[in-house]
Amino acid sequence: MSVSARTVLGGIGIVLVIAVIGGGLYLVGNPADERTRRIDERRVQDLTMLRDAVFRYAGLQKRLPASLQDVRDLPDAARNDPVTGRPYAYRVTGEATYELCADFERPSQDEMTRFADYTWKHGAGRVCFPQVAAVLQQKR
Repeated sequence: MSVSARTVLGGIGIVLVIAVIGGGLYLVGNPADERTRRIDERRVQDLTMLRDAVFRYAGLQKRLPASLQDVRDLPDAARNDPVTGRPYAYRVTGEATYELCADFERPSQDEMTRFADYTWKHGAGRVCFPQVAAVLQQKR
């Protein structure tokens, strides 16, 4: 009788372990989804650094840079997509306006942007974000 009680308890233990692991994956997401989310967050961080560097450049030079290569105070890692290694897109669209573009693997999550700046809210795929160098608009 004690052998069958051990078997039953062992079976219950295995079921509990599987349930805990399954519940954890349900709540947190699988590792591939988490990696994708972190990579897209890195892209947003890079775009924020690029925007800030362009703003500083515009404030000092009184114009937008022709390309991101003109912006010297920017880490090389922030200039390129963390997966493809290709540079983020930068395009001047006016005297004080430009856009930054990146390729995202998934849409931004509403719960993550709820308390944040909606500047970088995005869908999956190529997304371009219009920007304004306000320091140049004030000089007009």
